Amino acid sequence: MHRTGAILFLLASSLAAGVAVAPTAHAASVTVSLRPAVRVATETVTLAQIAVLEGPETVTRLLSQVVILQAPAPGASAQTTAAKVAEALAASGFDVKGITIRGATYITVYRDGTPAPATRNTAAAPAGSTNPGNVVVTRGSTVQVVAAIGAIQVSTQGVALAQGALGETIPVRILATRREVAAVVVTHGLVAVQF
Repeated sequence: MHRTGAILFLLASSLAAGVAVAPTAHAASVTVSLRPAVRVATETVTLAQIAVLEGPETVTRLLSQVVILQAPAPGASAQTTAAKVAEALAASGFDVKGITIRGATYITVYRDGTPAPATRNTAAAPAGSTNPGNVVVTRGSTVQVVAAIGAIQVSTQGVALAQGALGETIPVRILATRREVAAVVVTHGLVAVQF
């Protein structure tokens, strides 16, 4: 009886302090669909801000409150990965075996005045313009190509076969193999192949 009272006291104290109590058993059957890019105005970035959650409401409500990373400085951007999201969920006490994480492998977080990801701009660039329509990768430029499966990440050099804005999928030729792949523009000179 004394042990039960102590457990209830700790649970009540945690809830009163605003601490989310995460289930350590299976997180039911939950799907986390990561967005490739988001804009935030907060100091921290929660799972609800970077993903769409599907599953039992009691579990998704707790998952949505998990802090994934500190937000970048105002006017800046930061990147995180699906693997880092899984690590944050595990560190918060969730059993990630019951959570399916899909969608973007790399997530770019913009804060305040940072330009949001643009859709492909097919309009002609104004004379003298060096960055039309938020393009951050230009056709013919050498890019770092990264791919991640779980905690394993590989990278190589490639050539962009089209221009691309943040979050946009463009064709890239891998230099080592001459193979063409579709990759998402993550930032200047960096693209990600998604599996």
